[in-house]
Amino acid sequence: MKTSYTNSPVVNGKQFTNSRPSSPSPPVAQSSYAPFSSFWSFSKQSGSKPLSKSANGVPNNMGSDSYLNLSTSSSGTSTPTDSPPTTINNNCKTKKFERLLEQPNIELSTVRELSWSGIPQQYRPIIWKILVGYLPTNKERRQAVLQRKRSEYKEGIKQYNSESSPSEERTVDDYNNIKQIKKDLHRPHSTLPLLQLKEVQDTEQRILYLWSSKHPASGYVQGMNDLVVCFWLVFLSEFLEGDFSEYNLKLASKEDLLAVEADTYWCFALLMNNIQDHYTANQPGIQRQINQFERLIYACKKNLFNHLKSNGVISNMYAYRWMNNLLTREIPVELVPRMWDTYFSEESNAWEEFHVFVSAGLLMRFGEEVERKKNLEGLVLFLQRLPTEDWSERDVEELLSEAYLLKSRYSKAHLNTSLEGMESEEVKS
Repeated sequence: MKTSYTNSPVVNGKQFTNSRPSSPSPPVAQSSYAPFSSFWSFSKQSGSKPLSKSANGVPNNMGSDSYLNLSTSSSGTSTPTDSPPTTINNNCKTKKFERLLEQPNIELSTVRELSWSGIPQQYRPIIWKILVGYLPTNKERRQAVLQRKRSEYKEGIKQYNSESSPSEERTVDDYNNIKQIKKDLHRPHSTLPLLQLKEVQDTEQRILYLWSSKHPASGYVQGMNDLVVCFWLVFLSEFLEGDFSEYNLKLASKEDLLAVEADTYWCFALLMNNIQDHYTANQPGIQRQINQFERLIYACKKNLFNHLKSNGVISNMYAYRWMNNLLTREIPVELVPRMWDTYFSEESNAWEEFHVFVSAGLLMRFGEEVERKKNLEGLVLFLQRLPTEDWSERDVEELLSEAYLLKSRYSKAHLNTSLEGMESEEVKS
């Protein structure tokens, strides 16, 4: 069982968090590497944009060309220099989801295509549950599945709830899990007062303890609580209106809150199935993502890569948390659901693959400001606290567009080539 790492880098007497264990160099791929050093400047100048979803996998209604006509401020927010991005009319999009959910059976490909560019808040809970595999695509079966899974969870917490389980049934790992979960839940990670309420933290604790008890190979790992929060907030919108900051739990019944808790548990568990090796011993999944992240930065923004390297910045000083927490602490919590709409809609495992491109796009979005910083401490602190507090949904959508452009131009063969192999091929060329 793991909780968190203590071998964090120390700079000028200060310990930086979010480090990861060292990993062996990845094997060099057999295919040759074609440099992409000029990609970033090319994509912005050429006016290229994600292709039509119907032809190439990305919605043609996303308005994803918006960032090509934008200048980016030091805070990473975008300032229009031309016309605003094209977006689907909200009412039109809402009607499309309404008609979709009225169908007796729906195709997952259709749901993904419509959801890639964002899901209306009122339909996000049910669409997420369908896309993650919690609810069936058959309309008539959904209510029966909900009732069954919610009943199973209710029985489960009778046995695993840390408040009611007989002490003799708990192992040492159980007690360690409880201790670490409580510690993390009392560590503020959001400006939302709602998340500091004891009843909300008790809910998170039950979910995380139950899951970790059923998955002893990983147990609880610091950062899982951030993923649970995102599901819980979205599913709570089925019973409460307004923005997350406006939620009042007193307006929801105990039965409703238990239903939200159960749905959160099951969907969190399904998500974890996709990224299980991110949280097992030595976290090979996260190590793999960070290696791929480094290759992307080297290929697309070599000057930025070299600037970080020359100042002693290694990726695990900041990118470990980006991968481990899926950027839930880098992006305002109110905007994370919009990002996850696209993740759920990717046909491949977006949590494993597309997330690397999003993370690379995020770093490059702040590239100019990063390159202006000339010391290790300043760089690491900036990268651990990116100024995204003023971001809007538009900024997230532009980031997703940039990530798609990276993905469309970068093959798996490149991602699986070691940095040494890339440098060698570049010298030969």
